[in-house]
Amino acid sequence: MFRDSLKGLDRIFRTEPPEGSVVMVVGKPGTLKSSITHAIISSYLWKHGDEKAMYITIEESEESHRRNMASIGIAVPNNQYFIKDIASFEQEILPEKEDFVPDESYFRLIIKEISRSLGLYSSTNVEGQMKIMALDSLNSFKNLFVMDERMMRYRMQDFFQRLRNKKITSFIIVEGDPEELIPEYFMVDGIIEVGIERSSSQLPRRYLMVRKMRGTAHNMAPYMLEITEDGIEITEPLIGLKNIKG
Repeated sequence: MFRDSLKGLDRIFRTEPPEGSVVMVVGKPGTLKSSITHAIISSYLWKHGDEKAMYITIEESEESHRRNMASIGIAVPNNQYFIKDIASFEQEILPEKEDFVPDESYFRLIIKEISRSLGLYSSTNVEGQMKIMALDSLNSFKNLFVMDERMMRYRMQDFFQRLRNKKITSFIIVEGDPEELIPEYFMVDGIIEVGIERSSSQLPRRYLMVRKMRGTAHNMAPYMLEITEDGIEITEPLIGLKNIKG
């Protein structure tokens, strides 16, 4: 999925992450988190015509995502790639807008509806099942609910484990400073950091680096990201990036 998706990503990944890995894509605004995720997923789907993916968006509409993808040359197989916003799940579980549902119950219902849509409750793997899930973003998803942080992490950890059990590879997008430790870092199998390196002597440069990827041989050096006529490419190692931690 990774090695033959973005051009040059095989410089970083020497082997593929196991199916069912939960991968966090973390970075500040403008670092191409969503675009990179879309590009990896769409590349995989074009090569696997019998499989499907679901991209769950909290902040943007499906139209906005597809417009952004087209602007940087990402072609998407529409009959395999489903972009759903949170309102579509709300309509399934809350047909009556005036109904009041406590936040913890609402959270459980949303997770249950997402799980149903992904086929997590099915006892068998059917042809054309969902193989990939993306959540954009974890920050916005958590902000939908006012509930105990520990309980929310417990529920999310359970959800991640069910994704692993069904071998659904998932991308969890997080907006923030990768250097700021958050509890979810310990719940996921992989962390891909994307950022913008700024120096007084050069123009800002986008980069990608893999901080962690369980069960996978990979390079931990940062590599430059560029948007070309052919889409997003990984080019050369980024020399001089400060404060890189393993």
